Amino acid sequence: MTEVNSATTDNVMKALNPTRAVYSVIGSLCKNPHLLRDSEIIITEKDFSHEFHQIVFSSIYNIAYSNYEVTKIDEIDLDNYLASFPQHYKIWEKNDGLSYIRKSIAHANENTFKSSYDRLKKISLLRHYVLNGIDVSDLYDWKSTDLKVRNDGMKKIDSMTVNEIIDHYTIKLTKIKDEFNIGQETKSFMAGDDLDTLLDELDEDPEYGNPFTNKFYNTIFRGKRKTKLMLRSAGTGTGKTRQALADMCNASCDEIFDIDQNKYVSNGPSIPTLF
Repeated sequence: MTEVNSATTDNVMKALNPTRAVYSVIGSLCKNPHLLRDSEIIITEKDFSHEFHQIVFSSIYNIAYSNYEVTKIDEIDLDNYLASFPQHYKIWEKNDGLSYIRKSIAHANENTFKSSYDRLKKISLLRHYVLNGIDVSDLYDWKSTDLKVRNDGMKKIDSMTVNEIIDHYTIKLTKIKDEFNIGQETKSFMAGDDLDTLLDELDEDPEYGNPFTNKFYNTIFRGKRKTKLMLRSAGTGTGKTRQALADMCNASCDEIFDIDQNKYVSNGPSIPTLF
């Protein structure tokens, strides 16, 4: 790892700035702001190296999330939004924001958005590596003046996913760490060591917690036991929040309404619950 000075930072920002991908992504987000709500699309200000692009993206993001019914954002919308922020508006005007957004919208192609987005994220990742002193020239030699070298590097980057790039450098750093991992005490044991003793202890004095509403969970986990962290993992909209609320009500209410009996019935002891 090497120290990155301000001059190097400027060079990195310029060299690792996929202007065409940025142009395409910004135009596509203006044409369809709901792309920002796609769980597979994760874009932040840090993905843009130029201050102008950061300001434009933040404005698109804020306008899009101010109202779910926003289905399109044009250059006038952005101009009106940024007019309230004099410092940012100066940068907007200096970079001819009205013309830039108008043209980016006109040239945006929904069919190529994903490829532009992927390249934006990959170059952003490489830029962050370089700014943190990690050499990425084995994949993309951004300092080379040889166009063939740069083109070959870009082909290599395009053939990889973001996770593959991360894994590539994680493995390199891990190998170095392993080579110098001297004097670390290592303990090894089998996963099933002393399992019989544990099972005997659980048979003699089993631990139980407050029950879940789901009886299968009670069988598997023996209820919500103290000092245990239990995490539900599932896709968006599959009912994680509703299940949590149901468990909360079940734990905190000593009476619940039974529809079949048309009356409140005892629900056992109640405990304080925070959602």
